[in-house]
Amino acid sequence: MYIQITNIKFKNFMSYQDESEFTPNNGVILINGKNGCGKSSILEAIYYGLFGKPFRKINNGELINLTAKKDMHVEISFRIDNNDFKVLRGQKPNRFEIFKNDEIILQDAKTLDYQKMLEEKILKTNESVFKQLVLLGANIPTSKNFSELSNKEREELFKYIIDIGIFGQYTEIAKGKLKELKSESESLERESTSIVNLIKSLETNINIQETKKINFYTEQSSKIEQLNSEKLEHTNKIEKINQGIDNFTLGDDLSETIDTHKQSLQNLTTELVIIKQKLDTINKLKQSHKVCIGCDKLVELSGIDINEENNLSILYNKKNEEKENISTEIKSLNEIQSNYESNVKKLDTLKQLLKSSDVAIKSIDEKIQIIENLQPPEIDYASLETMKEKETEILKSKKDIEDKIVDYLTFTELMSDKALKGQILGQSLPIINKWINFFLEKFGNFPFLFTINNDLSETIITMDGTNTEKSFNSLSNGQKLRIVFSILFSFLKFSEERNTTHFNILFLDEVLDSSLDSEGRLELINILRTEFLDRSINIISHNPEIREAEEVFDNIYEISSNVSGSTLKQIKGNE
Repeated sequence: MYIQITNIKFKNFMSYQDESEFTPNNGVILINGKNGCGKSSILEAIYYGLFGKPFRKINNGELINLTAKKDMHVEISFRIDNNDFKVLRGQKPNRFEIFKNDEIILQDAKTLDYQKMLEEKILKTNESVFKQLVLLGANIPTSKNFSELSNKEREELFKYIIDIGIFGQYTEIAKGKLKELKSESESLERESTSIVNLIKSLETNINIQETKKINFYTEQSSKIEQLNSEKLEHTNKIEKINQGIDNFTLGDDLSETIDTHKQSLQNLTTELVIIKQKLDTINKLKQSHKVCIGCDKLVELSGIDINEENNLSILYNKKNEEKENISTEIKSLNEIQSNYESNVKKLDTLKQLLKSSDVAIKSIDEKIQIIENLQPPEIDYASLETMKEKETEILKSKKDIEDKIVDYLTFTELMSDKALKGQILGQSLPIINKWINFFLEKFGNFPFLFTINNDLSETIITMDGTNTEKSFNSLSNGQKLRIVFSILFSFLKFSEERNTTHFNILFLDEVLDSSLDSEGRLELINILRTEFLDRSINIISHNPEIREAEEVFDNIYEISSNVSGSTLKQIKGNE
């Protein structure tokens, strides 16, 4: 996929306060200016516009112009497959918008998703690939040239070039994952131990509950049996009481008869008293008036007829006999009445006992009902089953994790296999060496064959027929730089071959500000112009000598700075 960046605009961006515009036309373009005036800001603006972050290791906030302190924005336009895209991005206020053919592409809920969509759906590349394809030497992790690098530094370099470093990254990821898995396995082991102990505790508790349940029903049956026995006793007692009641003869209530007799006795007593008084009076009269016992005068005075004494004596004796008879009768009746009252009390007692037994039986029936309705506490079998299921899940998870640990250990062992790295390196180095010597030939009059060996050392052999091996330090500065640039170009070509995405721009940030002579610079620019066709090759330089050779450049941008900020001005090429 070919990405053609057509225009970059930026305002209040780094040292630029006024709006500036850069058009990456095809050809060799010089971006010239003194150190610190903002030459690399164009590359920063492109990178920020596409990826939302600085190209260098600085904070996003440091991209905002220190004078303006706000309203920083970048607008980058590019074309992919006849579709025109534009990205607007800024800070204070924050802004991130993507347009396709002048129509905005709606954002997802998260800005991160929007950036992901830009890289994966539109650019179909990432910042790492962009650095490799757009900035010459971006994949060199040090400012030294290749031949000055230590073996360790060369290994680091090839991590960037042919992704050998991905093995180390994968190994580190795998180690981190192994650490997580082992920690998770240990956690599951602890959880499994805890659950096993809990299961044992639940099983012990269930056994206790089951024993209690058996004891409960045994005690319940015993209590019911005891209550039924008591109930039977009361039932038998009631039966006997009922038999006693049925056989009981109460007799008659003689209270009224006795009262009548008592009244008769009282009346007789009164009559006897009166008769006795009359007899006593007659006896006194007879003793006091013996001379005229029958005189009428005595009768008149006492109202008693002395001649009635005999009759009164007979009457007295008769009444007294009646009294004794009535007394005897009353005594007999009292005995009968006493027996009657005693029997009434006994009957009442029997009835109370009967009632009490009925109440006792009812109470026993209620107790039996309560006991029969009682149920032992439910045994928690569900928790035990849940814990056993959880134990099974944990054991399965633990088995899965252990399998993953084995896989990661195997993967780590594979990634750490030097033979595998060497094989990949062995496949890549011939391609890189081919490109290195291709570009060395392009420089012309370079009488050496340069080879990077599998151990990442270099071999330099003369091509004068003697095949003499030379050291890098024995070469002239011009020859050394030609090797350095050829290595850079070979890395760029190698990256281009490995990626399906291509950009129309290439930046050489102060690459020419070296000790190449003017002839070497011309050869270098000619290689760029012929081997990297149809792209905007932007050479960033502070070297005034390069600025003087303006005839070799298709476009020249001059950057100046003052107290108000940096100014980008095109002084050669299409305005």
